[in-house]
Amino acid sequence: MLHIIKSNCWLQLALLLAIPQLSEAQGSLETVQEIRKRGEVRVASLRDPLYPFSVLKGGHWSGYEIDLAQLVADTIGVKLVWDASYGDTAALVDALKQRKADLVFARVKRDLAIAPQVNYSLPYLTLNFVIVTNRLKVLEKKPSDDRFQSMSQLSLRIGTINSSTYINNVSKRFPNAKVETFTNIASLIEALDSGKIDAVFCDEVEARKMFVDKPERGLYFGYFALPELRSEVAAIVDWPDTNFAAWLNLLLEPVVGKTRVDQLFLKNY
Repeated sequence: MLHIIKSNCWLQLALLLAIPQLSEAQGSLETVQEIRKRGEVRVASLRDPLYPFSVLKGGHWSGYEIDLAQLVADTIGVKLVWDASYGDTAALVDALKQRKADLVFARVKRDLAIAPQVNYSLPYLTLNFVIVTNRLKVLEKKPSDDRFQSMSQLSLRIGTINSSTYINNVSKRFPNAKVETFTNIASLIEALDSGKIDAVFCDEVEARKMFVDKPERGLYFGYFALPELRSEVAAIVDWPDTNFAAWLNLLLEPVVGKTRVDQLFLKNY
C-alpha cells in the first residue's frame, strides 16, 4: 500500500512538471491560426544581403528566401513582414525565443550545436563547401625541395565563419591549419584581401560573392571545390512550435532536392 502511495506521489509530481511543456505544445498547435488571426507572418533574416538568397535594391528585398517566405504568407493567407535586421544566427534564435519572429529564413545551415534550441525545416538547398586561397601565400608554404604536398597538409592560416558546422569541417579537412573565425563573410574577404589569412573556408555561394564583387580576384585567388563536404540550408522555428515545423515541412517538401545553386544564379532577382 505504501508503495502505491509513493508511486502516485511521483506521478503527480511528474504531471506538475509536465504542465509547462504541455502548455507549450498546445501553443505550437495554434501557431498557424495565430498568424492568420494577426494577419501577418513575421520572418527574421540577416541584415547582410547575399545573392541569390536575399537582394536589396532600392529599399526592396527580393531573392530565393524571400520567395519562400512569400509562399508561407500566401499559403496562410496573410501579409509577409520581412525583418532583415539581425547580425548573426544567435540573434535570430533570440528573436524566435522572444516571439519577435514566427520563423527564420536566413541561409541557416542545419547545425547540431543549435539543434536543441530550434526546429529545423527540411533543407531547401544543399551547398558544397569550398576553399579560396591566396595563391602566393600557399606557394610560400610549400617545402623547399618542391616535393608534392597536398594543400590539406600545409600549415595554412584559414579563416571561416564562427559556426560549429564550419569549424568542424575545416578542422577535419585541414588538420594542420590554424583556424581563425570571423563573424561574417565580409570580414573574411577583407582578411584574405589584406593577407591576414592564407585562405577562406566557406560555402559555394559565399565564395562566388568574392568574385562577383571583384572579378579581378580571380588573378590571385585560387578556388577549390570540396564536394565531399556539404551543408544543408533550412528554415528554423522555435523549439516548442513542433506543429508549425511539421506544417512548414509539408509546404517545402516539393523544393527539397530539386533546387540547384546554378539555377538560382540564373534568376534575375
